[in-house]
This record gives sequence, C-alpha cells and structure tokens, in this order.
Amino acid sequence: MKKQNLLIFNQHSSYITIDIANAMYDSGKYRQVILMTGVVNERETLLHTDVKVIRTLKYNKKNIVTRFASWLIAFLHFIIQVNFKYRKAKLFLISNPPLITFTPYFCRNGFSTLIFDVYPDAMKAGGFLSEMSFFYKLWVKANKRLFRESERVFTISQGMKACISQYCNTEKIEVVSLWSSFNPELIHKNDNLFIKQMNLEDKFIVMYSGNMGKGCGLESVIEVADRLRSNKNIVFLFVGEGWLAEDLKNLVNRKQLENCIFLPYQPASILRHSLSAADISVISLPPGVSSISIPNKIYTLLALGRPLLCIADESSDLGRMVDDNNIGKLFAVNDVDEMTGYIYLLKSDKEVFEKFKVNAIRTSQNYQKTNSHFFV
Repeated sequence: MKKQNLLIFNQHSSYITIDIANAMYDSGKYRQVILMTGVVNERETLLHTDVKVIRTLKYNKKNIVTRFASWLIAFLHFIIQVNFKYRKAKLFLISNPPLITFTPYFCRNGFSTLIFDVYPDAMKAGGFLSEMSFFYKLWVKANKRLFRESERVFTISQGMKACISQYCNTEKIEVVSLWSSFNPELIHKNDNLFIKQMNLEDKFIVMYSGNMGKGCGLESVIEVADRLRSNKNIVFLFVGEGWLAEDLKNLVNRKQLENCIFLPYQPASILRHSLSAADISVISLPPGVSSISIPNKIYTLLALGRPLLCIADESSDLGRMVDDNNIGKLFAVNDVDEMTGYIYLLKSDKEVFEKFKVNAIRTSQNYQKTNSHFFV
C-alpha cells in the first residue's frame, strides 16, 4: 500500500508536539511528516530534521480579540494548505487552535484528534461564551461531527474523557497521559544559575510559573504572601504573563509587599534552572475549567520532585492526582490560612518536604516520553 503524508496541525508546538511528530516519523508509516505551526518550542529534544515545518501565524494570547483572530487566521491558512497541497494527506489535529473542530466542513481528509482543552466548554467556564449563544450551539454541533468522523480521538485525562463523551461514544476516546519536557534531574540551589542571577540563595521560594489567566485564584497566593510578609526568608515568584498579571502587580503594590517578585517567561536555556529553583510549585486552575483541563507543566514539576500547592476543584483530575499520589496539597481558592500553614510546614519540616519530593519523582515515572508512541 502506498504511504500517505501526515500533516500535524498545532498552532503552538511545544515538546509534546515535537515528541509526537518524531514518533510519527520514526514509525515509518508515512511517506512524509509535516508539522504546521506558528512556533516550534524546542527544549532538550529537537524536532527531527526530516520533519517538514510549515509556518503559520503565532498564537497571540494578549486578549480575547487577538486570541480569536490568531486562531481564525491560522485555521484558514491550514484549510488552504490542506485543500491545495495536502488533499490526500492524513491529518493529526491538536486542539490549538480550537477551531480545528470545524475541519470536517472544509475538507475530506481522514484525521485523528488530540484534545488538550475542551471547547466551547472552556470558554463557557471562563465566562467568555454563553451556553445560549448561537456560536456556542454551532460549536457543539461541530464537535459532534468532528468526533464522529475522527478515526481516533485522544485526550489526556479521565476527566476530559468524561467531558468529551457528551459529544461522542466514550469507547472511542483514548486517554494518553503526557510527560515531562526534561529528564528528571533537579538542579540544586548551589548550582542553579537562576537562583544566582536573582540573588535568592538563602530564600525559601514559592513559585507560580505559567499563564496568569482570568479566575485562576492567584489573588489568594498574594494574600498568603501578605500573611508571611514578616518572614524575610520566604519569597513568592510569579513567572509568566496573562490577563491577571497587572492586577496582581497592582495588588502587591497596594499591600506594599516586598516578598513578591514578577518575572517574564524564562528562555528555554534557563527554564530547568527556574523551575528547579522552586521549593514549592503553585498550580492554579479556575473553577469549572479544572474539570476540562490539566496543565502540562505538572509533569515537569513532578519529574523535578517539586512539592505542589494546588488551587483547583476537589473533583478535578489535578485534585485526584495530588491526593492519590500524596505529591502536595489541594486547596480551595479561599483557603488562605491553610495555604499559609502548608508553606510553613514544608519550610520547617524537612521530613515532610522530602516525602512529597520522593512521591513526586516516583509518580513521574508514570508519565514518560515513550507515551508518545501511543498516538502512532
């Protein structure tokens, strides 16, 4: 049988997409593997040199208008490429941009899908789209067609599988756990370039690294920092960007807190150092969204053995992972006293800290790069 080309579409290709593309290439099933993307964000693993890259518009998450505009332009570019150059190619669709839902309306290629975030559910949970709106109903209808016609449907957690099951037969949905972007090798503080650059050698660091999005509850972490302002050895680092970033900075300024530091996203060359710098890593998800999304960064934090402080719904996949594996603590957004006590505990009790660290590293063994071969 003549081999087909495979066209993978993901507007922002991080290590997960790179590992999947490499696994597809290594399988030998396809004549050529093509990755269409706005960004190839390589870390330790490089994209295979024989994987062809087609550039499209980068994802712009500055605000809701730029997000949707960049989604739309990239999706239209993809549809043009498929219809004029890759009409016989197999497609592998990843849910950024989420408009991939509408692909079956514009082409007849066979395809599989990988869903990281469930739309329009995520937009409804974030307050951006009403369940009664025309576009919401249209998207729901498109989802049903997408999953009905998809040869294989992949997602990354049982909670997301349950959410997707409203659109297609549960038995069709395959759950494949993700993995870390790094080999599990913590950089100790004495050797940590990030810590040295920031002059944090003698500090206990509570770090949030990632998108500071709407409703994620990071205001509670600022309240915790306020409770701990008298302890000069504890600092709070907020690394990243997002809609909430300026509000958080303003809150810190109003409270005149000197124990909070804001930094932009760190370059790939220093990322392992910055993530290793945390004594406690914060993961926060908005209410409702935590049942239909799980942040990729958790797998890297586990591999580095970072105890977690998680703000999310108790019934979420994140919550179950934390409780089942004893890798940190889960809190409601208003549990400021409990979060404060947890930070004090880990700072003062080395035995408890070490227990969470060992559990995290052990748990990370379930989330290895070899999982990428399940998509082939």
